[in-house]
Amino acid sequence: MLQLSLSIMAKNPPETMGELQKLLKVFEAKTRIHVNVTIFPWSTAWSTISRYASIENGPDVSEVGTSWVTDLVEKNTLAHFSESDMARLGGETNFYPQVWETCKVYGDETIWAVPWITETRMLYYRRDILEKAGINPGTAFKSSEAFEKTLATIQASGITQQPWSVTSRRAMNTLHYTCSWIWGAGGDYCSPDGKKWTLTHPQTIKGLCAYYALKQYLGPFASRMSDLLATSTFWGGQSAVTIDGQWALAVQRRTASPDVVDHVGLTLVPGASYIGGSNLVIWKTCKEPHAAMELINFLNSTEVVLTFQKYTGHLPARKDIFRSSITEEDVPFKGVFEQALQTGRSFPNVAHWGRLENKMVEVLGLIWEDWLNSTSNNIADIVSQRIGQLQESVEAGLY
Repeated sequence: MLQLSLSIMAKNPPETMGELQKLLKVFEAKTRIHVNVTIFPWSTAWSTISRYASIENGPDVSEVGTSWVTDLVEKNTLAHFSESDMARLGGETNFYPQVWETCKVYGDETIWAVPWITETRMLYYRRDILEKAGINPGTAFKSSEAFEKTLATIQASGITQQPWSVTSRRAMNTLHYTCSWIWGAGGDYCSPDGKKWTLTHPQTIKGLCAYYALKQYLGPFASRMSDLLATSTFWGGQSAVTIDGQWALAVQRRTASPDVVDHVGLTLVPGASYIGGSNLVIWKTCKEPHAAMELINFLNSTEVVLTFQKYTGHLPARKDIFRSSITEEDVPFKGVFEQALQTGRSFPNVAHWGRLENKMVEVLGLIWEDWLNSTSNNIADIVSQRIGQLQESVEAGLY
């Protein structure tokens, strides 16, 4: 019997992994390929994958973050996929455009990864609160300006002390949230040709300033707003609007206040929605590439990706599965999610992004710290200084 090793990131709830193991036993019975699975948390995932890239005896197949592929290609550690490999999964047109782009490196059409699980970020809002404040949800979030006006109206109405709940701590999610405001303002992280970082361009700074300016709507607990507190504040009924991944709805439908669940609405964020998730890669050191491809096809099967959707709320990267095998009952607001997947954007697939990403998270957290402790109302000074320092460090080759 052939032996393959697979590394994946832990999924919540924990029973998801048990369900995957059951499915892998079915795969083994059909193919005579036994899969040894290593599971590690997202918090240590990048460091673990980086270590795999530097050793000769890592796994055969790995789940990796969509934004990590370019760095792994740069290290010359991945095997590429042929057109016939991808044809078995429906080819390029069977994946959402931005998800597909995460499998390549800018300027090169070689496919280095297979899309697997995708995610996006959405605005969750209380329809009943907007109605009481006289706000039309159809226009309330169309732009960052309209969004801020909506929060101001809710605050002035006195319905809630905290119109907006979002983390104000150092968190990866801040990177996933601020990008929409950056793109909405016409900014970006690098030039269209992928050769120059544009972190300090006026549009990029403008988008970041618009996002951080929403601090005034975070209420009395602004300085303590962790990811967990932001989530519990909204789903506990204390705030009117939050931003979160699509899994939040799947999880909160089972645990949150029924009054909140019954009145929740979903819409696109102002600017393009962030599109991320994870891809599957085959390492160059894999001695059984054909068997590895069989495993990847299995992991991208309807049965497996629907299991992840059922338990975790993550969405399949394959259009055919999303459209034909997932119902509105499975995923309420399915049409809004698909609109986000069709129109959203991913981080640039350029060299060094994986390393810059971690530094960006740190800097965005420092901006929150400076802003919460500042006696000034000038967020532009704080953003310009912190992002300017980051741009100088990037250009000096420190990251």
